[in-house]
Amino acid sequence: MDMRAALGFPADARTVTAILQSPGVALDFGGPLTPDETRVMWDRLSLEKASRELIAYVDAHDDSFGGIWFDHPGGGLRVWVGITDSTASSDLQAIRDLTPVGMDLALAHSALPLAALRSAQRAITGEETELGVSASYVDIPNNELVVDGSVQAAEEIGRTYGIPVRVEAITLAPVSCTSRASCTPYRAAINVNFPNQACTWGFIAKTNFIAQLNLVSAGHCATLSQSAMHDGTTVSTYVNRNTYDLLGNQKADALRAPLTSSSNLTAPFNLLYNSDTQKALPVDSTEGTLLQVVGHTACFVGRVSGNTCGQVEAIGISGTTSRFDGKVQHFTDLMRINRSTTGGDSGSPVRYGFTALGVVDFADTSYGYHAVYAGIDNVEYALDVKVCITSSCGL
Repeated sequence: MDMRAALGFPADARTVTAILQSPGVALDFGGPLTPDETRVMWDRLSLEKASRELIAYVDAHDDSFGGIWFDHPGGGLRVWVGITDSTASSDLQAIRDLTPVGMDLALAHSALPLAALRSAQRAITGEETELGVSASYVDIPNNELVVDGSVQAAEEIGRTYGIPVRVEAITLAPVSCTSRASCTPYRAAINVNFPNQACTWGFIAKTNFIAQLNLVSAGHCATLSQSAMHDGTTVSTYVNRNTYDLLGNQKADALRAPLTSSSNLTAPFNLLYNSDTQKALPVDSTEGTLLQVVGHTACFVGRVSGNTCGQVEAIGISGTTSRFDGKVQHFTDLMRINRSTTGGDSGSPVRYGFTALGVVDFADTSYGYHAVYAGIDNVEYALDVKVCITSSCGL
Protein backbone atom coordinates (compact mmCIF):
# COMPACT_ATOMS: atom_id res chain seq x y z
CA MET A 1 0.00 0.00 0.00
CA ASP A 2 2.92 2.35 0.73
CA MET A 3 4.22 1.75 -2.79
CA ARG A 4 0.85 2.64 -4.37
CA ALA A 5 0.51 5.77 -2.27
CA ALA A 6 4.02 6.89 -3.21
CA LEU A 7 3.12 6.47 -6.88
CA GLY A 8 -0.08 8.52 -6.54
CA PHE A 9 -2.56 5.63 -6.85
CA PRO A 10 -5.43 4.79 -4.44
CA ALA A 11 -3.92 2.82 -1.57
CA ASP A 12 -6.82 1.98 0.75
CA ALA A 13 -7.11 -1.64 1.86
CA ARG A 14 -10.33 -2.27 -0.05
CA THR A 15 -8.86 -1.12 -3.37
CA VAL A 16 -5.62 -3.05 -2.92
CA THR A 17 -7.47 -6.24 -1.99
CA ALA A 18 -9.69 -5.94 -5.07
CA ILE A 19 -6.67 -5.46 -7.35
CA LEU A 20 -4.84 -8.43 -5.83
CA GLN A 21 -7.87 -10.62 -6.49
CA SER A 22 -8.37 -9.45 -10.08
CA PRO A 23 -7.06 -11.62 -12.96
CA GLY A 24 -5.27 -8.69 -14.58
CA VAL A 25 -3.14 -7.72 -11.58
CA ALA A 26 0.38 -6.67 -12.60
CA LEU A 27 3.51 -6.68 -10.45
CA ASP A 28 5.90 -5.17 -13.03
CA PHE A 29 6.74 -2.21 -10.79
CA GLY A 30 7.10 -3.98 -7.47
CA GLY A 31 3.48 -3.93 -6.28
CA PRO A 32 -0.13 -4.59 -7.32
CA LEU A 33 -1.31 -2.41 -10.21
CA THR A 34 -4.22 -2.59 -12.61
CA PRO A 35 -3.47 -2.89 -16.35
CA ASP A 36 -4.35 0.80 -16.81
CA GLU A 37 -2.07 1.82 -13.94
CA THR A 38 0.73 -0.26 -15.41
CA ARG A 39 0.37 1.58 -18.74
CA VAL A 40 0.53 4.88 -16.82
CA MET A 41 3.76 3.73 -15.19
CA TRP A 42 5.37 2.85 -18.51
CA ASP A 43 4.33 6.27 -19.85
CA ARG A 44 5.89 7.89 -16.78
CA LEU A 45 9.11 5.95 -17.35
CA SER A 46 9.31 7.18 -20.95
CA LEU A 47 8.76 10.77 -19.85
CA GLU A 48 11.36 10.50 -17.11
CA LYS A 49 13.99 9.26 -19.53
CA ALA A 50 13.07 12.11 -21.87
CA SER A 51 13.58 14.62 -19.03
CA ARG A 52 17.27 13.86 -18.45
CA GLU A 53 18.38 17.04 -20.24
CA LEU A 54 16.01 19.12 -18.11
CA ILE A 55 17.35 17.55 -14.90
CA ALA A 56 20.95 18.12 -16.00
CA TYR A 57 20.26 21.77 -16.91
CA VAL A 58 18.71 22.60 -13.54
CA ASP A 59 21.49 20.79 -11.67
CA ALA A 60 24.20 22.58 -13.68
CA HIS A 61 22.55 25.93 -12.85
CA ASP A 62 22.08 25.33 -9.13
CA ASP A 63 23.15 28.92 -8.44
CA SER A 64 20.03 30.08 -10.27
CA PHE A 65 17.42 27.39 -9.48
CA GLY A 66 16.14 26.01 -6.19
CA GLY A 67 16.27 22.47 -7.58
CA ILE A 68 14.03 19.98 -9.37
CA TRP A 69 11.67 17.26 -8.10
CA PHE A 70 8.76 15.12 -9.25
CA ASP A 71 5.39 14.24 -7.79
CA HIS A 72 2.46 12.11 -8.96
CA PRO A 73 -0.88 13.96 -8.65
CA GLY A 74 -3.75 11.57 -9.30
CA GLY A 75 -1.40 8.95 -10.69
CA GLY A 76 0.05 11.36 -13.26
CA LEU A 77 3.51 12.88 -13.45
CA ARG A 78 4.51 16.46 -12.71
CA VAL A 79 7.96 18.03 -12.57
CA TRP A 80 8.58 20.96 -10.23
CA VAL A 81 11.39 23.48 -10.67
CA GLY A 82 12.29 25.93 -7.92
CA ILE A 83 12.64 29.49 -9.21
CA THR A 84 14.68 32.08 -7.31
CA ASP A 85 14.87 35.84 -7.57
CA SER A 86 18.09 35.40 -9.56
CA THR A 87 16.62 33.02 -12.17
CA ALA A 88 17.12 34.68 -15.54
CA SER A 89 14.38 34.79 -18.16
CA SER A 90 16.68 32.82 -20.47
CA ASP A 91 16.88 30.05 -17.86
CA LEU A 92 13.09 30.00 -17.57
CA GLN A 93 12.76 29.64 -21.30
CA ALA A 94 15.40 26.91 -21.34
CA ILE A 95 13.54 24.71 -18.85
CA ARG A 96 10.29 25.20 -20.74
CA ASP A 97 12.02 24.15 -23.96
CA LEU A 98 13.59 21.12 -22.26
CA THR A 99 10.37 19.88 -20.62
CA PRO A 100 9.18 16.82 -22.60
CA VAL A 101 5.85 16.99 -24.39
CA GLY A 102 3.22 15.44 -22.16
CA MET A 103 4.95 16.33 -18.89
CA ASP A 104 3.34 18.90 -16.59
CA LEU A 105 5.85 21.61 -15.61
CA ALA A 106 5.13 23.50 -12.39
CA LEU A 107 7.14 26.39 -10.94
CA ALA A 108 7.62 27.08 -7.23
CA HIS A 109 9.37 30.02 -5.58
CA SER A 110 12.57 29.10 -3.74
CA ALA A 111 14.05 31.70 -1.42
CA LEU A 112 17.55 30.30 -1.88
CA PRO A 113 19.37 28.71 -4.81
CA LEU A 114 20.23 25.05 -4.37
CA ALA A 115 23.94 25.93 -4.48
CA ALA A 116 23.65 27.84 -1.18
CA LEU A 117 22.15 24.85 0.63
CA ARG A 118 24.66 22.43 -0.87
CA SER A 119 27.52 24.73 0.12
CA ALA A 120 26.33 24.87 3.73
CA GLN A 121 25.97 21.09 3.89
CA ARG A 122 29.48 20.60 2.55
CA ALA A 123 30.83 23.11 5.04
CA ILE A 124 29.49 21.22 8.05
CA THR A 125 30.59 17.81 6.75
CA GLY A 126 33.40 16.59 8.98
CA GLU A 127 32.37 19.00 11.75
CA GLU A 128 29.25 17.12 12.83
CA THR A 129 30.56 16.04 16.24
CA GLU A 130 31.61 19.56 17.18
CA LEU A 131 28.28 20.96 15.97
CA GLY A 132 26.16 18.30 17.67
CA VAL A 133 24.78 16.97 14.39
CA SER A 134 24.77 13.30 13.35
CA ALA A 135 23.48 13.61 9.76
CA SER A 136 22.11 16.11 7.25
CA TYR A 137 20.49 16.42 3.84
CA VAL A 138 19.09 19.11 1.54
CA ASP A 139 15.28 19.12 1.36
CA ILE A 140 14.85 20.49 -2.17
CA PRO A 141 11.03 20.90 -2.27
CA ASN A 142 11.06 22.79 1.05
CA ASN A 143 14.25 24.70 0.22
CA GLU A 144 16.02 24.05 3.51
CA LEU A 145 18.78 22.05 5.14
CA VAL A 146 17.66 19.22 7.43
CA VAL A 147 19.87 18.10 10.31
CA ASP A 148 19.62 15.36 12.89
CA GLY A 149 20.65 17.19 16.05
CA SER A 150 19.54 19.70 18.63
CA VAL A 151 17.47 22.81 17.98
CA GLN A 152 20.39 24.88 19.22
CA ALA A 153 22.72 23.25 16.68
CA ALA A 154 20.26 23.93 13.87
CA GLU A 155 19.90 27.57 14.89
CA GLU A 156 23.67 28.01 15.02
CA ILE A 157 24.10 26.52 11.52
CA GLY A 158 21.29 28.70 10.23
CA ARG A 159 22.87 31.86 11.64
CA THR A 160 26.34 30.96 10.36
CA TYR A 161 25.31 30.22 6.79
CA GLY A 162 22.17 32.32 6.47
CA ILE A 163 19.92 29.42 5.52
CA PRO A 164 16.77 27.82 6.96
CA VAL A 165 17.56 24.65 8.95
CA ARG A 166 15.03 22.08 10.17
CA VAL A 167 15.60 19.42 12.82
CA GLU A 168 14.55 15.89 11.94
CA ALA A 169 15.41 12.41 13.21
CA ILE A 170 17.27 11.18 10.12
CA THR A 171 19.10 8.18 11.51
CA LEU A 172 16.28 5.83 12.40
CA ALA A 173 18.34 2.88 13.62
CA PRO A 174 21.38 2.63 15.88
CA VAL A 175 24.59 2.94 13.89
CA SER A 176 26.85 -0.09 14.14
CA CYS A 177 29.55 0.49 11.57
CA THR A 178 32.85 -0.92 12.72
CA SER A 179 34.41 -1.75 9.34
CA ARG A 180 33.60 -2.28 5.65
CA ALA A 181 32.87 -5.89 6.54
CA SER A 182 30.27 -5.00 9.19
CA CYS A 183 28.43 -1.73 8.71
CA THR A 184 24.84 -0.67 9.33
CA PRO A 185 22.84 1.18 8.24
CA TYR A 186 23.94 0.01 4.79
CA ARG A 187 25.84 2.42 2.54
CA ALA A 188 28.12 2.64 -0.47
CA ALA A 189 31.65 1.16 -0.46
CA ILE A 190 31.04 -1.60 2.09
CA ASN A 191 31.57 -5.30 1.43
CA VAL A 192 28.94 -7.24 -0.50
CA ASN A 193 29.14 -10.97 -1.14
CA PHE A 194 27.44 -12.98 -3.85
CA PRO A 195 27.52 -16.79 -4.10
CA ASN A 196 30.44 -16.77 -6.56
CA GLN A 197 32.08 -13.38 -6.02
CA ALA A 198 33.21 -11.06 -3.23
CA CYS A 199 32.65 -7.50 -4.45
CA THR A 200 32.07 -3.93 -3.27
CA TRP A 201 28.71 -2.24 -2.75
CA GLY A 202 28.68 0.53 -5.35
CA PHE A 203 25.76 2.75 -4.39
CA ILE A 204 22.22 2.61 -3.09
CA ALA A 205 19.89 3.62 -5.93
CA LYS A 206 16.14 4.02 -6.38
CA THR A 207 14.29 2.42 -9.28
CA ASN A 208 12.76 5.12 -11.46
CA PHE A 209 9.17 5.92 -10.41
CA ILE A 210 9.03 3.04 -7.94
CA ALA A 211 9.56 3.19 -4.18
CA GLN A 212 12.23 0.47 -4.38
CA LEU A 213 15.82 0.84 -3.23
CA ASN A 214 18.53 -1.26 -4.85
CA LEU A 215 22.10 -2.29 -4.33
CA VAL A 216 24.28 -1.38 -7.34
CA SER A 217 27.49 -3.26 -8.08
CA ALA A 218 29.44 -4.72 -11.02
CA GLY A 219 27.47 -6.97 -13.36
CA HIS A 220 30.07 -9.74 -13.41
CA CYS A 221 29.66 -10.22 -9.65
CA ALA A 222 26.40 -12.22 -9.90
CA THR A 223 23.72 -13.71 -12.12
CA LEU A 224 20.00 -12.98 -12.17
CA SER A 225 19.35 -15.95 -9.89
CA GLN A 226 21.57 -14.76 -7.05
CA SER A 227 21.11 -12.47 -4.05
CA ALA A 228 23.54 -10.33 -2.05
CA MET A 229 24.85 -10.65 1.51
CA HIS A 230 26.64 -8.32 3.92
CA ASP A 231 28.19 -9.51 7.16
CA GLY A 232 26.39 -12.86 6.92
CA THR A 233 22.95 -11.31 6.35
CA THR A 234 21.01 -11.55 3.09
CA VAL A 235 20.29 -7.94 2.08
CA SER A 236 18.51 -8.33 -1.26
CA THR A 237 16.15 -10.41 -3.30
CA TYR A 238 17.46 -11.89 -6.54
CA VAL A 239 19.39 -9.62 -8.90
CA ASN A 240 16.69 -8.44 -11.34
CA ARG A 241 18.75 -6.46 -13.86
CA ASN A 242 22.25 -7.19 -15.15
CA THR A 243 23.91 -5.74 -18.23
CA TYR A 244 25.45 -9.14 -19.00
CA ASP A 245 21.94 -10.35 -19.72
CA LEU A 246 20.87 -7.43 -21.96
CA LEU A 247 21.11 -7.58 -25.74
CA GLY A 248 23.64 -5.48 -27.63
CA ASN A 249 26.77 -3.65 -26.51
CA GLN A 250 26.55 -2.04 -23.08
CA LYS A 251 28.14 1.05 -21.53
CA ALA A 252 28.28 -0.32 -17.98
CA ASP A 253 29.20 -3.65 -16.40
CA ALA A 254 26.54 -3.30 -13.71
CA LEU A 255 23.73 -4.98 -11.80
CA ARG A 256 20.95 -4.00 -9.46
CA ALA A 257 19.55 -6.11 -6.63
CA PRO A 258 16.35 -4.94 -4.85
CA LEU A 259 17.09 -4.39 -1.17
CA THR A 260 14.81 -5.99 1.39
CA SER A 261 13.25 -3.83 4.10
CA SER A 262 15.00 -4.06 7.47
CA SER A 263 16.14 -1.94 10.39
CA ASN A 264 19.58 -1.92 8.73
CA LEU A 265 18.26 -0.11 5.65
CA THR A 266 17.45 3.38 6.87
CA ALA A 267 18.08 6.97 5.83
CA PRO A 268 20.39 8.62 5.06
CA PHE A 269 20.69 6.51 1.90
CA ASN A 270 23.41 8.64 0.27
CA LEU A 271 26.32 7.80 2.58
CA LEU A 272 29.65 6.30 1.53
CA TYR A 273 32.21 4.46 3.68
CA ASN A 274 35.26 6.42 2.52
CA SER A 275 37.72 5.27 5.18
CA ASP A 276 37.86 3.92 8.73
CA THR A 277 37.95 7.51 9.97
CA GLN A 278 35.33 8.81 7.51
CA LYS A 279 32.55 6.25 7.45
CA ALA A 280 29.69 8.53 6.42
CA LEU A 281 30.73 10.75 3.52
CA PRO A 282 27.55 12.12 1.89
CA VAL A 283 27.15 11.86 -1.90
CA ASP A 284 25.13 14.86 -3.05
CA SER A 285 25.56 15.02 -6.84
CA THR A 286 26.50 13.10 -9.97
CA GLU A 287 28.70 13.97 -12.94
CA GLY A 288 28.02 12.31 -16.28
CA THR A 289 30.42 10.69 -18.70
CA LEU A 290 30.67 13.66 -21.07
CA LEU A 291 31.95 15.92 -18.29
CA GLN A 292 34.74 13.55 -17.25
CA VAL A 293 37.93 14.17 -19.19
CA VAL A 294 41.52 12.99 -19.13
CA GLY A 295 43.40 14.59 -16.24
CA HIS A 296 40.42 14.97 -13.93
CA THR A 297 40.78 13.59 -10.41
CA ALA A 298 38.80 10.44 -9.61
CA CYS A 299 38.81 8.17 -6.56
CA PHE A 300 37.48 4.63 -6.26
CA VAL A 301 36.66 3.18 -2.84
CA GLY A 302 36.99 -0.62 -2.72
CA ARG A 303 36.75 -3.34 -0.10
CA VAL A 304 40.43 -4.24 -0.63
CA SER A 305 42.10 -1.06 -1.94
CA GLY A 306 40.16 1.40 0.21
CA ASN A 307 40.03 5.04 -0.90
CA THR A 308 42.35 5.25 -3.91
CA CYS A 309 42.68 8.52 -5.80
CA GLY A 310 44.32 9.28 -9.14
CA GLN A 311 43.50 10.86 -12.48
CA VAL A 312 41.43 9.77 -15.45
CA GLU A 313 44.01 8.58 -17.97
CA ALA A 314 41.79 7.31 -20.78
CA ILE A 315 38.19 7.65 -21.93
CA GLY A 316 36.09 5.87 -24.55
CA ILE A 317 37.50 2.44 -23.65
CA SER A 318 35.79 -0.62 -25.13
CA GLY A 319 36.36 -4.33 -24.79
CA THR A 320 34.86 -7.77 -24.34
CA THR A 321 34.85 -9.51 -20.97
CA SER A 322 33.27 -12.62 -19.47
CA ARG A 323 31.41 -13.39 -16.25
CA PHE A 324 32.27 -16.37 -14.00
CA ASP A 325 29.49 -18.43 -15.65
CA GLY A 326 31.05 -17.96 -19.09
CA LYS A 327 28.60 -15.28 -20.27
CA VAL A 328 30.37 -12.80 -22.57
CA GLN A 329 29.49 -9.14 -23.03
CA HIS A 330 31.01 -6.22 -24.97
CA PHE A 331 31.30 -2.86 -23.21
CA THR A 332 31.96 0.61 -24.62
CA ASP A 333 32.42 4.22 -23.45
CA LEU A 334 34.31 3.23 -20.27
CA MET A 335 37.04 5.24 -18.50
CA ARG A 336 40.31 4.30 -16.80
CA ILE A 337 42.03 5.70 -13.69
CA ASN A 338 45.82 5.62 -13.37
CA ARG A 339 45.65 3.56 -10.17
CA SER A 340 45.65 -0.22 -9.82
CA THR A 341 42.71 -2.22 -8.53
CA THR A 342 42.51 -5.79 -7.30
CA GLY A 343 40.05 -8.62 -6.69
CA GLY A 344 37.16 -7.60 -4.46
CA ASP A 345 37.11 -3.99 -5.70
CA SER A 346 34.62 -4.78 -8.48
CA GLY A 347 31.56 -2.58 -8.10
CA SER A 348 33.41 0.08 -6.11
CA PRO A 349 31.91 3.58 -6.21
CA VAL A 350 33.98 6.14 -8.09
CA ARG A 351 33.76 9.67 -6.73
CA TYR A 352 35.42 13.05 -6.49
CA GLY A 353 34.59 15.00 -3.38
CA PHE A 354 30.85 14.53 -2.81
CA THR A 355 30.12 13.73 -6.45
CA ALA A 356 29.42 10.24 -7.81
CA LEU A 357 31.36 9.58 -11.03
CA GLY A 358 30.78 5.89 -11.72
CA VAL A 359 31.24 2.24 -10.72
CA VAL A 360 34.43 0.15 -11.10
CA ASP A 361 33.94 -2.61 -13.66
CA PHE A 362 37.27 -4.42 -13.89
CA ALA A 363 41.06 -4.08 -14.11
CA ASP A 364 42.87 -3.36 -17.38
CA THR A 365 45.57 -6.04 -17.42
CA SER A 366 47.37 -4.28 -20.27
CA TYR A 367 47.87 -1.14 -18.18
CA GLY A 368 49.12 -2.25 -14.77
CA TYR A 369 45.70 -3.49 -13.63
CA HIS A 370 44.45 0.09 -13.61
CA ALA A 371 40.79 0.46 -12.65
CA VAL A 372 38.27 0.73 -15.51
CA TYR A 373 34.89 2.20 -14.64
CA ALA A 374 31.53 3.06 -16.17
CA GLY A 375 30.17 6.61 -15.97
CA ILE A 376 27.41 7.05 -13.41
CA ASP A 377 24.91 8.24 -16.03
CA ASN A 378 25.48 5.09 -18.07
CA VAL A 379 25.05 2.95 -14.94
CA GLU A 380 21.78 4.70 -14.11
CA TYR A 381 20.47 4.36 -17.65
CA ALA A 382 21.39 0.69 -17.95
CA LEU A 383 19.81 -0.23 -14.61
CA ASP A 384 16.85 2.19 -14.82
CA VAL A 385 17.70 3.77 -11.47
CA LYS A 386 18.79 7.02 -9.86
CA VAL A 387 21.72 6.84 -7.46
CA CYS A 388 20.78 8.25 -4.05
CA ILE A 389 22.17 11.79 -3.67
CA THR A 390 19.80 12.89 -0.91
CA SER A 391 19.13 11.37 2.48
CA SER A 392 15.60 10.26 1.61
CA CYS A 393 16.44 9.29 -2.00
CA GLY A 394 13.01 10.53 -3.08
CA LEU A 395 11.05 8.09 -0.91
